Amino acid sequence: MDDFTRLEQKLAKLRQRERAPGEKRIIRGAPEKLLAGILAEVDETILPRRVSFAAADGPVLHFAVANRRLQALLAPTPATEGAAQLADKALKDAEDPNLAALKDAILATLKSVDALTISTTRQSEAGFPSDIGVPVAQVARAWNISEAAEDEATPEAALTKFIDSLGDRVQAWLRIDGEEVADQGGDAALLGTIGEHAAVFLDGYFAKRDQLYQGETGPAALVLNADGGVPSLVFLDCGSALAFLAVAADASADVARDWQARESG
Repeated sequence: MDDFTRLEQKLAKLRQRERAPGEKRIIRGAPEKLLAGILAEVDETILPRRVSFAAADGPVLHFAVANRRLQALLAPTPATEGAAQLADKALKDAEDPNLAALKDAILATLKSVDALTISTTRQSEAGFPSDIGVPVAQVARAWNISEAAEDEATPEAALTKFIDSLGDRVQAWLRIDGEEVADQGGDAALLGTIGEHAAVFLDGYFAKRDQLYQGETGPAALVLNADGGVPSLVFLDCGSALAFLAVAADASADVARDWQARESG
């Protein structure tokens, strides 16, 4: 593995500024995809948070989340049958009957919904301890989230699958998970150059992400100008996971469009 210390140090500082409580984002899709998106949000949440998912027509789902655990549905709840009975009740484990009932309540709430606005606030001091709740992987199994839906919901899996699909169209690539360069491949001579460009680019990108995408989430791709022997860099943003691809200049726009097309695919 190459040494990406400078890039990872930059990421550690930049990620501290990302997703402050109160920031709003949007996810789109059919109810099952939105359900997978809710789990993806849980999987990305470490600190105790009240995570809210609001539909444009009014229903709002509030959850207590911490340490990548789904802790409870919080009041006030939607008017969906059975939701009020689940409010503020801590989920014990994957066998908890309330977990199955919660899935039914969520899908009933999302029945006519195709987009959710996500916002987060800190849990109150009277919130749940961080070890309370069900880990997201166990929730996914209990709710029978399909493998395809899990791939869509997990940024790392979505990026890995896409990069694999490119074959020899990509000359070298870095995948970044959170604050670390988690994986790499292709021409070793290009990897260090990609890392240097990534460190410089991300410094400005995180500061302007909200202006670029108006708070929405989803497959985002940019074709970057590059030098130092890299024909063209394609940057892919999948929330907590990012990727930089070295691609031939005449193929870079197609690669970016293919990634963007996943949002409607």
